[in-house]
Amino acid sequence: MTEIPTKDGNHPEMDAMLHDYFKSEMPRPWPGFKAPAETQILKPAGFWSRNTGRLALAACIAALMAGYFALAGNFPRTSAPNDVVREVGPNSAKGFEKPRHTIEE
Repeated sequence: MTEIPTKDGNHPEMDAMLHDYFKSEMPRPWPGFKAPAETQILKPAGFWSRNTGRLALAACIAALMAGYFALAGNFPRTSAPNDVVREVGPNSAKGFEKPRHTIEE
């Protein structure tokens, strides 16, 4: 069977086939209205049950900070020896020779 599309691109045979299919899938007789079950309104949660997660997060952050500062206090602070002079600036490389590049042929 050759299907010839109409001017707007519809296939009349396909429309009829889909109409018949979906009509056959509809329940017969149509079911009557059934009211949904009543819902119960929940009471608002108390102060402690609402803020338990926030308090736990704050306690974890405080424990992490305390642990960090406790560990940081146990490590000695090192400084450079007195005989080392640290120069930073345009003349800090004075006394060093530039590397010489030679090209061997």
